Amino acid sequence: HRLAVLMPDCRMCDMVQREPLCIRVSLIHATNLMLQLQEFLGEGAGRNVQRTFEQFPALLLADDVPSTVRTTSAHILKLKPVMSDFPERVTKVLKQNPSMLYRVHLYDTLEECPFDIQNLLTHPLDGKAEREERYRAEWEEWDNAEDYFDPIEWMLDGYDDSNENDELDSGPHDIHDDE
Repeated sequence: HRLAVLMPDCRMCDMVQREPLCIRVSLIHATNLMLQLQEFLGEGAGRNVQRTFEQFPALLLADDVPSTVRTTSAHILKLKPVMSDFPERVTKVLKQNPSMLYRVHLYDTLEECPFDIQNLLTHPLDGKAEREERYRAEWEEWDNAEDYFDPIEWMLDGYDDSNENDELDSGPHDIHDDE
């Protein structure tokens, strides 16, 4: 197959099995897509480009990589709206995991996504509001507690010696009371 010339490290039989229509892709179109994906991923991504097309040959059916990146980014933002404040994070995830260009479109909600995709889309701000509310509630509970710890009852070492002090302070003791 002519794609084998372009991608010598790829197993063409596996690619055709995954996406039968990749047989019809012209060599020029495949070359353009590979160059565009290489440009998107950056320097040193040559083997990663071939591996991405081998694992997800349906990417060979895309019109071009930039439009695929745009539609994938839009889909990720639909799945995870909090990421809209951090578009560079979305681009970074796509560059580090080019398989997402194909895979993420298979799911309509974040909960349907496999855990590896969900983990890639986690963000430090996830659940921040819930954590802050839980923190405030705990502090309010502690402020309103009636049986709080009274430090006067305890010594610095945590030993309660209030009974010992009562015996010592109960009055004068005469040592010579033997008579």
